[in-house]
Amino acid sequence: MKKGDIVRVVEKPSCDWMERYRENLFEVQEAFERRCLVRMLDVPNHERYWFSEIENFETVKEENDGN
Repeated sequence: MKKGDIVRVVEKPSCDWMERYRENLFEVQEAFERRCLVRMLDVPNHERYWFSEIENFETVKEENDGN
């Protein structure tokens, strides 16, 4: 996971409340050894950030990646 990646919440995150956001997409702002800072996309408040463990997110594969 690196800055700029588009991610989503994994199927079984460490916090139950995060499951509600499984359909939302996030953009990685910073990635550290164990945690990351992500910005929630497609929401009215464009400044909505989460600081969470990296294992709570998975990278979204682009459908049209040229292959």
